[in-house]
Amino acid sequence: MLFPARSNVMNILEQPSVQPDALFGVPYVYKLLGETDDGIKTLRKFKLCLFGGSAMPTELGDRLVDAGVKLAGHYVRSPPASTSSPSQLALTLPFCRALPRSASS
Repeated sequence: MLFPARSNVMNILEQPSVQPDALFGVPYVYKLLGETDDGIKTLRKFKLCLFGGSAMPTELGDRLVDAGVKLAGHYVRSPPASTSSPSQLALTLPFCRALPRSASS
């Protein structure tokens, strides 16, 4: 049985009129979608899946990337700035991988 949140997200993403290149979401949405083969298949369709709002659990990030999801963190500094920069933080995440260059780059 699907959780209502997962089925709601999947219903939106599977509509023919919805064909974005990127998906922006919090790790919880990626967790829900990453729990099913259909969810992983949907995530692989995006050129880029960005997460923010909270930390991506390492196990989840590894599982998504290993399944072919192009995952990237999107960090925005808030007024009480953190002690590490987003680029420093990205270097500590095990699931971060260099994306292949496109033919147009």
